[in-house]
Amino acid sequence: MITARMLIHQLGPSLGALALGGCPADPPAEPCSGSGVPVLTLSNRRAPIDLATGREVEVFPPPQGGVFAELDVTIDDIGITELEYVRVEIEDANTGEPYATVRYFGDSIPLICSQQTDLLEVANLPVGFSLAYTLDDLDGRAVVVTGSVDTETEEFPVQYEATLVRTEY
Repeated sequence: MITARMLIHQLGPSLGALALGGCPADPPAEPCSGSGVPVLTLSNRRAPIDLATGREVEVFPPPQGGVFAELDVTIDDIGITELEYVRVEIEDANTGEPYATVRYFGDSIPLICSQQTDLLEVANLPVGFSLAYTLDDLDGRAVVVTGSVDTETEEFPVQYEATLVRTEY
């Protein structure tokens, strides 16, 4: 009996440390997830500079007709399952006249989770302009580009002032 008590007394601190040390650590965060405020960044296709710095949106006539822009999109601090949709609007900076409005639902956007940057990314997201405008009408126009990441409960917009610039497809 005394031997058993001495053994428990001697092993007690070790057993306590083992019990505490055996607690599982918090699971590592999922890639491309977040719990903060999502950050949307838009840039011209294949351009490493976002519209806040570049201040130009390239517009072009694709083979199928009309006028389009293609934007590279990155989204930080949100999980793909939280994303309801991404919206892009382009309007005249002086009159507020809408030139283009597109909305892509979360499951229809080919977003990729970049393991290197921990960002959701999509390249060349098409933004089609109203058929009422030609390339000549839009070239050189000052615009406001509004992008928005929308979740089930909130909207997280970003705005850029830019100029539409004609380019070749």
